[in-house]
Amino acid sequence: MHRTQIYLPSGQQRHLKALAYQEGTSVSEVIRRLVAEKISEKPKNMGAKKLKYRNAGEWVQAQVLWAEKNDIHGSADLASNLDQYLYGDKE
Repeated sequence: MHRTQIYLPSGQQRHLKALAYQEGTSVSEVIRRLVAEKISEKPKNMGAKKLKYRNAGEWVQAQVLWAEKNDIHGSADLASNLDQYLYGDKE
């Protein structure tokens, strides 16, 4: 089993906790069950497509090159203020 970290909106987190409580299990187990249900519904040819990138780093580099090519510029302080941009001011 592999550890995975995800960010969820508060409403989804509350809903998952409620489901886990109702089922008498953990939030992690609820998430594993929901993912397993969704994955079992995938089309048969979904796994046949060859991946364009070998890892996430190659994908990020491709996004940077695409942004530069299209003259798209982000905030210079994105790395240090990521949570604020994603979730807003918490104060």
